[in-house]
Amino acid sequence: MTFKLGVVDDPQVPPASRPGDWQALHIFYSANSQPLLTDCVAPLVHDLRSRGLLDMYFFINYWMEGPHVRLRLKPATEAAVPAVRAAADTALGDFLSSRPALFDYDQDLLKIQDGLLVTEYPDEQERRRMYPDGRVPVQDNNTFHYRDYQPEYGRYGGPVGVALAERHFEFSSDLVIKLLQTMNVHIRPVLLGLAAQLMMISTSTFLRDTDFIVRFLERYREYWSSSFGLDYWSSSSDTVADGTALYQTCYDSMKDELAARFIDTHDTIQRGQLDHLTGFRAVWARHWETLREQVLDVGTAGKLTFIKNGTSRAPKVISKPDPLLPHLLASYVHMTNNRLGLSIADEAYLSYVLARTLQDNTGNRVLTS
Repeated sequence: MTFKLGVVDDPQVPPASRPGDWQALHIFYSANSQPLLTDCVAPLVHDLRSRGLLDMYFFINYWMEGPHVRLRLKPATEAAVPAVRAAADTALGDFLSSRPALFDYDQDLLKIQDGLLVTEYPDEQERRRMYPDGRVPVQDNNTFHYRDYQPEYGRYGGPVGVALAERHFEFSSDLVIKLLQTMNVHIRPVLLGLAAQLMMISTSTFLRDTDFIVRFLERYREYWSSSFGLDYWSSSSDTVADGTALYQTCYDSMKDELAARFIDTHDTIQRGQLDHLTGFRAVWARHWETLREQVLDVGTAGKLTFIKNGTSRAPKVISKPDPLLPHLLASYVHMTNNRLGLSIADEAYLSYVLARTLQDNTGNRVLTS
């Protein structure tokens, strides 16, 4: 069966006139965001696209000031800005009044917001610009606010890299909404299995070399585990001696099933046989193939410049494929997992599982395109 991203319609060809400025909405909603995305954001995007008002959109989930969805809408033209804002105001107002989150925010999360702010924004001057008193406020539940859109130029490679990332984010947002509408992602094993499939396709298509992929996944796990001090089942630092013992137990219980599910997909991609994939796997793999070509095209030409967040280091051009591809892949993968609603601990765990699956079933062979 052909898998098409028809739920929110295919993006229209950008108009010849200059698009309007990004409209960034923060939608504070303490409940599961899936109904908000499938029953409000998807129809809104469909409406705006069908009327030729939308150039681009994407969304992410975020924690700051209370759990919320950040929806970014880029009007097709400057003249379309009022109509886009009016449609968004109506759609969000109607949804929040008819389907409000019935419970307040998780108080444990609110208590650690200030600590999360320091972790995510290590530069004190940047934190003070955001919150002069050093404290993260809490917005009212079931409300939405317009905020300035601040592209992460340092993270994605400057204006050229951000333009690539935004188009990728739109495709990722479309795919996630389609999956939310058609699959039982409210069942946790289904969600984790789906996320693992997307991660395997992304890494296999973008990096290609099996050993390179394993190293990437191991570093990805180490980054999230060390940055946030996480283990998968408990916040207690003495529960898991080496940080992976329980990962190993879980992996051992299902390693045969994991091999059957993932190795064929991985090898099919390595052989360049994307036509052998079906459903969302084929759609996702073809997208990543195109994205890889686009990244290498601008990257090797020296058009991507990065700045490490929270440091005073000078901007750095990364043009060689080996450091460039995993550098961007880490952020791309994380943001798709974010849209699916995975936690940081989920990502660390899945990275371990996928790396072990490749190690145990490919040995030392290097499969390159």
